[in-house]
Amino acid sequence: MKTLQKIFIFAVALIINSNLYSQESNIDFDRLITGKNYKVLLKNDWETDGKLIKKDTNYIEIMTEYKSFTIQKNEIKQIVNSENGYDHSRLYLSIGTGINFATSYFEDFSHGVNIQFNITKVISPSFGVRGDFQFGQIKRNVYERNNAGNYYSKSEGGDFNNYSLKFDFLLGNLRQRSKLNAYGILGGGFNVVVETNRNTTTSYRSYYNNNQYSEQTNSYTATGFTFGELILELGGGLGYKISDNVRIYGEAQYGTPVLFISNGIGFFHPGSILYGNPTLKIGAQISL
Repeated sequence: MKTLQKIFIFAVALIINSNLYSQESNIDFDRLITGKNYKVLLKNDWETDGKLIKKDTNYIEIMTEYKSFTIQKNEIKQIVNSENGYDHSRLYLSIGTGINFATSYFEDFSHGVNIQFNITKVISPSFGVRGDFQFGQIKRNVYERNNAGNYYSKSEGGDFNNYSLKFDFLLGNLRQRSKLNAYGILGGGFNVVVETNRNTTTSYRSYYNNNQYSEQTNSYTATGFTFGELILELGGGLGYKISDNVRIYGEAQYGTPVLFISNGIGFFHPGSILYGNPTLKIGAQISL
């Protein structure tokens, strides 16, 4: 009887050990590729995410953002290829504001403001796409002229309001776990420019005896025009993680027109880069 009990206990132990071995053997360490990113979950529920830099018979070594970890294979419960997007394939909604700079071509304009709304789809740790709606403005300077009290002229208005719908590619470090994300921006879209009316007032004085004078005042309005343009855009950004779902960011971009659409359609000449719109933006984004 005791012999049968020993055989039974040995058989149960063998089955349990075999089952544990089969669970551990479900991880095919030979398929792990050095240089790829993996999420590693241990049997004690500790986890890390980083680049596999070394593996041997008993250990693997993972390099995270801060340090490297040497991990025993028999302590690993699960390994996931994090580059396939276990936490990267996300949507982000952003709102931002900033400054539009007037280029040297617009010498009678001052800097303006912009505001943007966008939605970003992060497809991989290094690639994402973004749809962007933006309103921007550059203000035309007020022009005044006074000629020794005989003539006075003032012109104001004629600002440029820009309404843009763009599609951008984001290339760089887009990992959700990173504290800092640096990325490049390449894209383009359609921009509608609406010029406001420009009002001009002039006054003329005609002097005669005893410093008496007559004055004539005229005013007229130059009606603003509207045109569209296809634009290409290049820039870069830097994001900072507040939490897993909230980030703040800063971006610098330069958009230049390539196709002009008004009464007709025409390509801009190579010097059209001077018509471009440099912008600086800061904003915040949340994960949906």
